[in-house]
Amino acid sequence: MIRVHARNAQKFLVRALIPLTVLSVALLFLTGCSDDDINSLVIESEGSSGPIYIFNSGYMSGNITGGAATRAALDSSVASATVPAVCSGKKVRAFLSLNSVDSIAAMPANLGVPANAPIYGELGPLVANNWGDLLDGTILASMATATGLGTYYFTGSNEDGSESGATCSNWTSTGTTGTIGRGDLTGTGWMNNSAGSCSNQLVLGICY
Repeated sequence: MIRVHARNAQKFLVRALIPLTVLSVALLFLTGCSDDDINSLVIESEGSSGPIYIFNSGYMSGNITGGAATRAALDSSVASATVPAVCSGKKVRAFLSLNSVDSIAAMPANLGVPANAPIYGELGPLVANNWGDLLDGTILASMATATGLGTYYFTGSNEDGSESGATCSNWTSTGTTGTIGRGDLTGTGWMNNSAGSCSNQLVLGICY
C-alpha cells in the first residue's frame, strides 16, 4: 500500500511540475524581451487570423477625408458608408493608398491587416490566397464577380499596392486625379488601370 501511495504521489508531482516548468521557461523568455519584442509577437499572432473581405462602399468624391488627409479619416468615411453584413463586428478600412508610407501594400505592417489570411469578395468568391497574392499583379476573381462592382473605383495605387502618386492630393481634392482600377479585370488593371477624375468614383473597403 505504501508503494502505491508513493507512486501516485510521484505521478502527481510530475504532472504538477510540467506546467510549472513550461510557465517558468515562458517567464524567463518574456522577462528577456523588450516591450517592442512582446508587441511584435502580439502583432504577428494577430496577423495570422482572417479571413479578409473586400467590398464596394459606394461612390465618393476625391475629397474622401474631408480635408484631413489621414488614415483615420479615410477609414471613418468608408465605415460610415455602405458596409455589408459580412463585416459586422469587424475592423473596416478604406482600400486606398494615402501616401508612400501609408499604402495598400503596407496595410499589414501599419494596420495589423492579417497578411496570411485569404481575401474574399463580399459576394463570396475567393479573390486571393493572402495579401502577397492579392498584390502580385493578378487576382482570382474580378471585383465585378467578387463585389458586384463592374466599373471604375479609386485605388491610388500601383499594381503592387504601392502608392501611385495620383491620390486626389491624398484624398483631399476633387480637382486633381486619382489612380483607378477597373472592376471587370483580373490582371494589373484591376488595381491600376488609369488616372481618373477626382469628382466622383466608387471606393473599395476591406474588413477583418
